[in-house]
Amino acid sequence: MDRILIMAKKNKYSIKYDSFNKIIFFEGSLLLTSDQYKEILESFSTIYLNIKENNDNNCITLDIINLKFLNSSGISMLTSYLMSYMTEHDDITIIIKINKICSWQNKLCINLKRIIPQIEINIE
Repeated sequence: MDRILIMAKKNKYSIKYDSFNKIIFFEGSLLLTSDQYKEILESFSTIYLNIKENNDNNCITLDIINLKFLNSSGISMLTSYLMSYMTEHDDITIIIKINKICSWQNKLCINLKRIIPQIEINIE
């Protein structure tokens, strides 16, 4: 398998997974429906299972620095997914990398940190 796996690529966004560094990169604007987000989130579970099977350190980074926009459906789905996933898998560390000048990313992470204190936030 290639080091960079393109999980989804459309005109306005792309989602790529760097399997060596265990980073999921989001770029562009995500304006999807709930069902479309579910497909993406299912890929996250597959990535975690692969990491666990390979006995890698259980750390995944979600890099949203270059994500310009995430609609309310996406915010809701991501929050719900992370809440349920972190509850079921307390052996994983999730790091979210955000852009310090992007106000919606800062607000999202403040709220995520309140709900899921074990999430790590890296501001760049």
